[in-house]
Amino acid sequence: MRTLMIGCVLVLSVACGGARETEETTTETETTTVETTGDEALPPDQQTAERTTLTPEECTAQGGTQIGDIGDGATQRPDYLCPNGQPPLGSVPVGIEGSVCCGS
Repeated sequence: MRTLMIGCVLVLSVACGGARETEETTTETETTTVETTGDEALPPDQQTAERTTLTPEECTAQGGTQIGDIGDGATQRPDYLCPNGQPPLGSVPVGIEGSVCCGS
């Protein structure tokens, strides 16, 4: 009976799309779920940078300008360079994609 229930759950999950943020491994006796945060599978050039977080006011006070992300995550990558060729002064958590603070 237990094997039948597990089989039904697997068939339904595949039939309903199956694309989820978790991976499931099923054996006859148990199910193991592994959750991912998202950065693990990204290549090194697409991982997010760890920068100082600045408010918009702090960015301006340091002589910087906010540069928003166009939606591809480029400004959040560690290798991103500002239009002046320098790395950002910090991240500015504004909007959905976020921004970086670039010096003059």
